Amino acid sequence: MRDSRLSLISIALLLVVGGCNSTQTSNSATDIRPITQVEPAVLVKPNTLVQQELQLAVNQLLSSKQVTLAKNAFTQSSQITLERQSFSDANGHKVMGRTMEMPEQFQLLKQGHQCIVRHLNTNEQVVLQHATCKSEASR
Repeated sequence: MRDSRLSLISIALLLVVGGCNSTQTSNSATDIRPITQVEPAVLVKPNTLVQQELQLAVNQLLSSKQVTLAKNAFTQSSQITLERQSFSDANGHKVMGRTMEMPEQFQLLKQGHQCIVRHLNTNEQVVLQHATCKSEASR
């Protein structure tokens, strides 16, 4: 009886020690990275390539080819708002009347070293490959 208890205790100890070792091994073997915080950002020294990439990203998010952004878009603020262009007749009166569409809103975000443009109306986003941005809070 004593031998069976000793054997049972030995087996239990082996299982506990083995379980701890396997847990420790699996944690060190996996590449656990902290989730990088996403934060509002502004562009740092945007060049022509970055401006073109930003233009393409916004057009892609809107499924359009007609949007033109200012050269200083996302340099002073992390958000921009786009409204449909209104047309006027020769007398300066709006041809189409009042526009009832909601404006399109975009935000530049920084996650780690990546700059991301997010369409706030749909939450779709595009990662910019050539842009450098910094946290808006660090301005």
